[in-house]
Amino acid sequence: MKKLMKILLLVTLLLSLTACNTKQSKICTTAYPIQYLVNKIGGERVTSCNISTDNIIQRANITDNFEEELENAMALIHIADLEPYYEMYVNDIKNSDVDILDLSLYASIYDFKRYTYVKSGSQEVVVESDYYEDSSFNIVDMYTKDPILWIDPIAMTSMAKYIRDYLIEQMPESESYFNNNYTKLEAEFAVLDAEFQSLKIEEKDIKIVTMTPSFGNWQKPFGIKVYPVMTSKYGALPNTKQLEVIKARIKADNVKYIAKENHMSEDMEALYNQLVEELDLKEVSLHNLSALTETNLANNEDYLKIMYDNLAALESISE
Repeated sequence: MKKLMKILLLVTLLLSLTACNTKQSKICTTAYPIQYLVNKIGGERVTSCNISTDNIIQRANITDNFEEELENAMALIHIADLEPYYEMYVNDIKNSDVDILDLSLYASIYDFKRYTYVKSGSQEVVVESDYYEDSSFNIVDMYTKDPILWIDPIAMTSMAKYIRDYLIEQMPESESYFNNNYTKLEAEFAVLDAEFQSLKIEEKDIKIVTMTPSFGNWQKPFGIKVYPVMTSKYGALPNTKQLEVIKARIKADNVKYIAKENHMSEDMEALYNQLVEELDLKEVSLHNLSALTETNLANNEDYLKIMYDNLAALESISE
């Protein structure tokens, strides 16, 4: 009997240690690019999960099993004001007793505005304005700051650095491992940023309509002009009046291209097709990176591959 009790105690102890180790090495995220950073820096010493459904982030929901995922995780990494569901579930998330890390605190974040480069003599200045200047947009729940940070490689580097620092704090014995992984990632992002910077340096004129407000952080660093049809952070499409204002701006600026984005729903597809026909826009594929598609997964396409594909698409429409 005593021998049996010892065995049971040993099994219980081992299970307890396993659970602790799992909790110590698991991090949950709310968007694919954040999970990408966790996987790249954490490598084989960290597991990850994503608690957002595969959708454009503006329409994403929290996964049905989020409480189960968070139960044995040590942290949830997100970006403030990014997830449309966050405020509704914030108490449940806090009750899960995970560390909550907000990446917007550790990366430069621009206002949710239009940024236009204007030459004044020999200098170039950036003019900031609303995307669409009409009172009909006053009722739209827009971002205050643009939280789609991952579209900018330098912002990705800043977020990666914070994730590395957090992992080292939690697992100091793996400091060298995490540092090495971060250094490789930092170098890859630096090369990617230089490639995107060439669009601005070579003064390429790139103007594109996008269905989601996911590409605004290309404006200031790279000089790309974007015209989001959806300006709501909750994924609402424009009403009739707003749509007329948007179309008028697209026509006035002589925009010729529209982005075919991943994870567009039926109502988005319908409006997309309407704009293509009415404004005679040419289609170009851009990936918003909120979530991977089945094709991305089947072809092992990751953040870097997709961003280089986006770059090639932008170069193909430059004037």
